[in-house]
Amino acid sequence: MPLTVGGQAVIEGVMLRSPNAVAVAVRKADGTIKSKVEQIKQPSQRVHVLKWPFFRGIATLWDSLSLGIKCLNYSAQEALHDTSEGDEKKGTFWPFVLSMLAALGMGLVLFFILPHVFTELLGSKYPSLESSGYLFSLADGGFRILIFLLYIVGISLMPDIRRVFQYHGAEHRVVHAYESGREVTVESARDFGVLHRRCGTSFLLIMLVVVILLFSLVPQEADPISKAATRLKFLPLVLVLAAGISYELLRLSAKAHNSVLVRAITAPGLMLQRLVTRQPSDEQVQVAIAALHSVLGVEQKLREERMNKAQEEALSG
Repeated sequence: MPLTVGGQAVIEGVMLRSPNAVAVAVRKADGTIKSKVEQIKQPSQRVHVLKWPFFRGIATLWDSLSLGIKCLNYSAQEALHDTSEGDEKKGTFWPFVLSMLAALGMGLVLFFILPHVFTELLGSKYPSLESSGYLFSLADGGFRILIFLLYIVGISLMPDIRRVFQYHGAEHRVVHAYESGREVTVESARDFGVLHRRCGTSFLLIMLVVVILLFSLVPQEADPISKAATRLKFLPLVLVLAAGISYELLRLSAKAHNSVLVRAITAPGLMLQRLVTRQPSDEQVQVAIAALHSVLGVEQKLREERMNKAQEEALSG
């Protein structure tokens, strides 16, 4: 049975992780592929409680975010550095970092401040919206999702982001090919689509919806400033609860994907994936395959070590 393998697109490359390894493969400026792989431990291997439902979702989200940022930094350094010329490509690493920080600041404004402002303006015209915590949360969440979708559409028009989305499609194709049990090659990967039910994009959209529902339970304050302060106070708790719930829903969707209810829950996430994936080139699929071979190599080595250890214990016993 195939191992559970997933990952994300990075700058000019793909990150893939298996139960015991994470690998990043990047297409460098000179056309070569450079891979980096390391053995990792799941959060549940470090803390037993993180094996339990709900808690494993919170741990997985944190672990994925930290690994994702680390892999993005590595890919940026490798992809933007031209070893053949001994210099950096146009658009050097530090401008890239600064642009990422600027994007983060813009994201806070777009996805947290603006939705709240728009909802307050709407509430000034419709008092029932202002007085109902449930309706206010629905409107605030609706604005947040709308802005998020418009943002994705907007950045997808940028050539560099389109390439990241192509690598996202390459990652999904290669994972599909591996899970099918076939030999993973560029040719076999062409037979599969660029959407995947376990994609983190689906998790993100499910989490946004769960956040909306949870915020509807937060006590409603009268004036806008107190309302914003209360929501900010409850934000960490809401995010933690949403992460745990959303992860369990995503696991359910992977196990019972033929269920009508599960298909209804996951359909918006699959639609969103159409915005953040593009058809990859063969060269981009090659990079994803390199990442896959790296993590499977570590898994094979660990498997052989366990078998050898078991044989030694059997002989000594």
